[in-house]
Amino acid sequence: GEEVDEADGEELERRTKAATRIQARHRGNVARQSMKGGRKGFERDYSDEAIDAVTRIQAQQRGRKARSRYMEMKEAESRRRLNAAIRIQAHYRGGQARRRLRTLYRQPSVILIPSITNRGPLSPAGRSATSMAATSRVQKWGMAG
Repeated sequence: GEEVDEADGEELERRTKAATRIQARHRGNVARQSMKGGRKGFERDYSDEAIDAVTRIQAQQRGRKARSRYMEMKEAESRRRLNAAIRIQAHYRGGQARRRLRTLYRQPSVILIPSITNRGPLSPAGRSATSMAATSRVQKWGMAG
């Protein structure tokens, strides 16, 4: 049943690929022989200048392709490094933010209680010393407007 059909399909695919490889190899051999003038009916009269020109064009194209591949690899490496740097920076900044928050949470709550040491509830500027300290602490972390 189904197993036999599947096996037949795989065998057919394997044979098709093998036949394609054989045909490609044969066409390549025929083309190479025609360049050498070794097969009747395929003989060509190529001058040395024409062969040299073709060789130069092929070499230029191979060089162009190699440079293009190199640039693609270089750009991919550059993108990879840039992404890595961005991840490191984000990680570091996240750590900084968490440390700042931890520090803020560990500090006592901001309650405006007049200090006994200053003369009365308000300092000469019109604010209590505690209020000024709390405000400067909040401003330091960029939380006050």
